Amino acid sequence: GCRPPPGAMTPTPSLPRHPRTGLWLPGSSQLQHQLPLQPHLRAAAPATSLGRAGLPGSHRQPACLLLAARPRRRDGAPDDALLATGRRRHAPRSAQARGLCAAGGEGAQGGAVADTDETVQFSIFTTTACPFCKKAKSLLRENGWSYEEIELQTLPSSFVDTLASFSGIRSVPQVFCSGRFVGGADALEEMIGRREEALLKLLQSSETQPALPLELRELVLHARQSKRDNLMHKERESFGPPASSSWDEEQWHLMRSIERAMAQTPMEGGICRNTHQIDEGWPWERQKNCFTGAAAVDWLVAKSEGTFGLRVQDRPNATAILARLQELRLLHHVTFSQRFSDTHAELFRLHRDDPGVHLNERLIWPKPARSAPLVAEELREQILNLYDQFLSPDGKAMDYDGLGQSALFDEYIEASAELQRVEVLDLSREEKIAFFVNIYNAMVVHATATLGAPDNLIQRLGFFSSITYNIGGQAYSCDDIEHGVLRANAVSPAAIATLLGYPRLAPRTFGIRDPRRLVTVYPMDPRIHFALVCGAKSCPPIRVYEATSLETSLQGAAQAFCESEVSIDEVTKTVTLSKIFDWYGSDFAEDRLDRLRMIQAYAAGTTTGDHLRSMLDTSHAEDVRISYAPYDWGVNSKQS
Repeated sequence: GCRPPPGAMTPTPSLPRHPRTGLWLPGSSQLQHQLPLQPHLRAAAPATSLGRAGLPGSHRQPACLLLAARPRRRDGAPDDALLATGRRRHAPRSAQARGLCAAGGEGAQGGAVADTDETVQFSIFTTTACPFCKKAKSLLRENGWSYEEIELQTLPSSFVDTLASFSGIRSVPQVFCSGRFVGGADALEEMIGRREEALLKLLQSSETQPALPLELRELVLHARQSKRDNLMHKERESFGPPASSSWDEEQWHLMRSIERAMAQTPMEGGICRNTHQIDEGWPWERQKNCFTGAAAVDWLVAKSEGTFGLRVQDRPNATAILARLQELRLLHHVTFSQRFSDTHAELFRLHRDDPGVHLNERLIWPKPARSAPLVAEELREQILNLYDQFLSPDGKAMDYDGLGQSALFDEYIEASAELQRVEVLDLSREEKIAFFVNIYNAMVVHATATLGAPDNLIQRLGFFSSITYNIGGQAYSCDDIEHGVLRANAVSPAAIATLLGYPRLAPRTFGIRDPRRLVTVYPMDPRIHFALVCGAKSCPPIRVYEATSLETSLQGAAQAFCESEVSIDEVTKTVTLSKIFDWYGSDFAEDRLDRLRMIQAYAAGTTTGDHLRSMLDTSHAEDVRISYAPYDWGVNSKQS
């Protein structure tokens, strides 16, 4: 596609608004002039929108909630280089590609992806890391059908309502063909398996009809441009004045490249780090991953020849460069007591190798941070990309080994350093919940990938209480985020007094003089227990949350968890619950019957919810028994 002319999508008062969404709606003739639509889309007759009717089976849709994140191509290519509605996928065409393949038949393989002007047969709305979206795309590829993918992360979160006005549902994936809504992954799979005539007719007309209704396509184009403009505006306004008038961005990148080269293993050309005995402290105190100042100068003089874009002429010049690394806090003296010098008597260490730093302090963020929502939005996109690559299709297992060795993970670690200087006090309640839930889940994945998973109760207690992120200059552990921030500064069920049976004697997570009390979320939302993932097999699936769609996302997470983790025996009138409802029972309700009614409300619309409502309506409270399933603390790893 071509880049639209500057300001081409700027709405003007002369343009009408869409009757359902209120968005500015350019006319079709103006749109053809302004936007890079394909010729066959301009010439096609307007497609019919089915609204809530859809096709048979279109009401059956997996509960994978719509999410939003910062729009950016993962391969780094400009988004304008593609058709403005999304990514175009083409499977090799075959005779079967024009008809309906039998379930399990040998349709054309969908491995090839190419850019072409050929009319696509399907349009599919997706979100990154959604297992149901992957399933739907796999079905299309297996049957040799071409499709274009429209990622909802590239659109404003309010577009969920717009899309729902065409399809009648708010979950993904949403598949369209010949201008009509087909359904989600399960509906598509069922229609393929039954060789339904409705889908066959849509495929036959897909050669002349665009996959997406033209009205919806226009709204997609406009919404995407609106989000781009909004993000550019936020980007411009989010940066404050530089911390120092002498700040040099080019020099910072040069110093970072030197630090990264030093951090490599000696086999890869990095500096040799050893364990040394020091005179300060206890006689047996030993410092790991250290090097002398003279060794660092020797390394830089030898390494800089033809490297880093500079030549170090002599040892004083190398010493000055390494002193600048210390000023930028990329390396430091092992006791933080000496400036860098070319000597064998003093020991230094790269900051990333310091055993006492927070997980997100591999580097110290040197500049003013942007606004917390913008930082959170970018981190959310990086987390989504990590989950998309290393999370299992059902969201229950993570490839920690592959994650820890990936370049994407390194990018996330360095980006998370900006959290050190964000201001979280100004976040709204919904922004705080989404921000800290995402950070909690990312912190658990980060710690497990770099430090390993805890093996027993003692290790678990230390894992959640001692591993921390620096957020806004304050240390936050997983326990601090869960109990202090998200549970309204409640007592941890793992506190010693609680474990001994005296929860009233246990202290609150944040003390009365703790500045982190100002970040606490009031009132708490018990559904956060269905969003926090501690890394165990019995935890809920990992999702990513956004403030603007938080209510829908939490409700969907609660419904999915209750449907899968609550079992009912109507004969014995026994309800078996996850241990989460035992440990955090008072967060839901003090009375056990009220707790069951709350669970029933969460599971409304599911088989579990219907059975539980029937049991509660026809039984006396004292007749209903509650039991708790054992909690599987095994690591949610793909290899375990």
